[in-house]
Amino acid sequence: MVLSCCQRCQAHGITTVNIMESNTDHPDKKQDHIAVRSSVEESDFSFPLFGYEGQRQFMGEYGFLAVVKSPAVVFIVPKEDTSKVSLRLLSSVFSCWPVLLLNFSIVLLSGIIIWNLDSSKNDQEFSKSFLRGAWEGMWWAFITMTTVGYGDKAPKSKMGRIFSVMATLVGLVSIAVLLGNLTTSLTTDIVFSDIKLYGSKVAAIHNSSEFRLGLRKNAKMNPGREYRNLDEVYEAFLSREVDGALIDALIAGSREDLFNSSGLRIYQTFQHSSVYGMVLAGETKKLQQCFEKFMKENSAMISAHVASKTSVIKVEGLLPLT
Repeated sequence: MVLSCCQRCQAHGITTVNIMESNTDHPDKKQDHIAVRSSVEESDFSFPLFGYEGQRQFMGEYGFLAVVKSPAVVFIVPKEDTSKVSLRLLSSVFSCWPVLLLNFSIVLLSGIIIWNLDSSKNDQEFSKSFLRGAWEGMWWAFITMTTVGYGDKAPKSKMGRIFSVMATLVGLVSIAVLLGNLTTSLTTDIVFSDIKLYGSKVAAIHNSSEFRLGLRKNAKMNPGREYRNLDEVYEAFLSREVDGALIDALIAGSREDLFNSSGLRIYQTFQHSSVYGMVLAGETKKLQQCFEKFMKENSAMISAHVASKTSVIKVEGLLPLT
């Protein structure tokens, strides 16, 4: 791009770009984007720096050239242990024991009552023996309450049939209450076990576009420290300093060694457009229009180069995100 715009100079020959040293003889490679931002006056070109689509100026006095557009930000969280999920589901079921105990009590009481009302006229189905007859009555009460109704036992006395109607109605209500409690308990467990961006401790590269996105979503961004690069964000993950991390989709794809780990999963994606651009300082500001024209004419080549440097991010339960 530089050679295309500068052409060959008769006085100095072919234009070259020195990526090893800045204009002040300081090392050109910086540790993080904050160091790049604070030293834009040292070099003719500074890359990468965060910007927005359509931006042409940087800090009011430098030119800005949008180079790469990222389509989304991914919210990465630790993958939950399956054994903990099973234990949590069992705990949710056992938390409904009072309602379950109520249903067993109704079955027991209904079984004794139907035996008392019907055994004198229906001793073939409800034995006159208390233990055997009460047990047969409990069996009848259970299949009646659950509306299974095998028909193997049925009351024949007038009072027994009236009680059967009442037992059926009570059974419908009590079983519905039990199922409702189970459903609510399991749903609540699933909802509250999910990690929400709102109010969670979230890591992101400090002052990046995804950092600002997290602030707008009311997340607790970078609690206790500032993360300057992806390695620091990943270390915060491993030490459980944070609940999750907001990472630009392209950056996550370029660091497959970190973010395609089996212990992590992409929980959510945010369609948040951001731009990585190059800051033009000094005499290079005069080349901005030529650079912009070059970028438009060679957009396919630039996209292919970016694709070659990134990999597919696998999203659990969703289509792969690139």
